Amino acid sequence: MGNTTSTPKHLQRSDKTKSVIFTFEDYTNDAPDDEKIGREVGALQTMISDHVRDYFHDQQIQRSPEDIEKALLREREGFPTLSSIEISHLLCDIRTRRSALNFFISHMVIKNISFFGHKTHTLLSPGALGCISEFGFGDPQVILTEEEEAAFTQWRAITAHLSPKIQKRPRGSQNARIDRLTNIIDETLVNFYDPAKDNAERLQSLRGIVEKAGVIGEMIFASPSRWKFDWHASRRDLRSRDRRSKEGKSQPDSQAFDREGRAVVIVLFPALVQMDTKDLDDKHGQRRTRRGDYDGTAAVFEILKEVRQFSQLENPQNQQPEQQQSKPAGSHPSLVAPGGPEPRQSKLL
Repeated sequence: MGNTTSTPKHLQRSDKTKSVIFTFEDYTNDAPDDEKIGREVGALQTMISDHVRDYFHDQQIQRSPEDIEKALLREREGFPTLSSIEISHLLCDIRTRRSALNFFISHMVIKNISFFGHKTHTLLSPGALGCISEFGFGDPQVILTEEEEAAFTQWRAITAHLSPKIQKRPRGSQNARIDRLTNIIDETLVNFYDPAKDNAERLQSLRGIVEKAGVIGEMIFASPSRWKFDWHASRRDLRSRDRRSKEGKSQPDSQAFDREGRAVVIVLFPALVQMDTKDLDDKHGQRRTRRGDYDGTAAVFEILKEVRQFSQLENPQNQQPEQQQSKPAGSHPSLVAPGGPEPRQSKLL
């Protein structure tokens, strides 16, 4: 008999879904394992918020926003909804720094548990990610048939069950990936750390965040549902805030949208969306298992407005921010990206 490996707690199925192969009941709304994913995502959001509160200063720095942008672009990062220069200005301004730090750390860990990530950076199994790419499912524009969707779900469940790198605590190459991402985040944000705080404690806290994100990625990988992280603030929430502003219940100079209809907010942490279900309160929207968090204060509005106006003066032919043309980074098993170009079919057709 060979050695047996116990399944880690975060991947253990509920009593109602003990079988490795998913049944029809596993696809129903509010399946027993769905709540576990929502709870872990909530814990990740809290860990990031606490880390930013505990280890960063709120003093002016000597570096310019252009210098900070170079650090952001060192790993060729692309950001959802905002451009790199907008993020750098929000980081440099002490009024919006905490929000920008929450955004950056959230983005960095979530993008690396995406099905559409790169094998050299992912917190998931690089081998599994390579298979997804070979299947033709590694492109978020691909639409799957019902048969492919069912087969892909079963393959993920069996892969998660059998893979020793997922069944055991992080070690070896997985540990190296966790350490690499931790160091990238740490080095990028070096200008904002509070020098009075212990470096070893800060790194341990950050590593815990990255490891927690890896656990969530494994849970999503093994889930029968399709999930994604939505980096766009809910338009319903934003319009509600604008209405309150016009009624005099908030600052009148802080609007949710600019004249071009672009949101003038920064998302601190994205919403968790379950793609298979609908929001009963919104007949057009998918169900948000957890709502996101965003900063739409007057300071954010003022900074983004000034940066965008300056960018338009420098590039009059480019009226839209560069990231408006890109897909939201870090989206999860959503194999359809709304509003994009005509989807391609998978290689299995």
